[in-house]
Amino acid sequence: MKGINEWVQNNKIKSVLIVLLTFYLLPLLIVHILYKLPTISTVFITKWTAGELIDYSVTFMAFLGTLALGGVAYIQNNRLNKINNDLIQHQYKPIITVSHSVDENNEREKFRTYYRTVERNKTGILINHGWSESQTYSHSAKLSFLNIGLGPAVNVQLFWYQLDSVDGISKLDEISKRNIDDFYEKVKYSNFTYIDNGITKNEPWQIFTDFSLGVNEDVNRLNLLLSFENNPSPFHSIIEIRYENLLGMKIKQLLYLGYDGKPNMLPASSVKVNNSSV
Repeated sequence: MKGINEWVQNNKIKSVLIVLLTFYLLPLLIVHILYKLPTISTVFITKWTAGELIDYSVTFMAFLGTLALGGVAYIQNNRLNKINNDLIQHQYKPIITVSHSVDENNEREKFRTYYRTVERNKTGILINHGWSESQTYSHSAKLSFLNIGLGPAVNVQLFWYQLDSVDGISKLDEISKRNIDDFYEKVKYSNFTYIDNGITKNEPWQIFTDFSLGVNEDVNRLNLLLSFENNPSPFHSIIEIRYENLLGMKIKQLLYLGYDGKPNMLPASSVKVNNSSV
């Protein structure tokens, strides 16, 4: 069977001619045999003429041909629809970049800048103070989320996780000292343990409310400024940025944020759409 498949692949024109000749000659050959050989039973004695049998065979073959053409048209239509949907998805695809520079004196930036503190209690557990629209502390880490895609990013969510390990390095402190290829492909992270309204939790920690980023400069940016106060202690973390386009396509990016007396940050990961990188 493998040899036949290889021959067909290497001799496509001959293969097509053989199939056409077979479909043309097979009905004639069958009719010729039926009328040439004596019947072994009266059951096989037909009242049809040879012409009628050939007409029936040709009509049936034409039906098969029409059915095949319909199948091909259906498959091609599905493929074209998929290509069209992919083009539409990419046309409206948002892409979020994260910079670490915010002009706090710019009036426009003030209206889209929010604040939160990072601190631990006496036992070393992080405390969730939520976010605020008013400045309370000096800021150590500045995260400016900017949509540079062709479509708006809707239902943007920021989840904060504890970075557990990175394949290829023995200590997380090496992250700021080494250039690690495909860094975000090698990270493993888990939920933080944190205190929220006096309750200890260990679950995905959403550190800001849902928001959207448009495509023009008035609505395509949001700034989140973090201050490290009251025993923050060194840590390594991953911020998971989840969002959708207008058609509901789910997108995810990762962002590294560390602290060892001062914040350490890396550029955000590439866009992940349905487990694929774009």
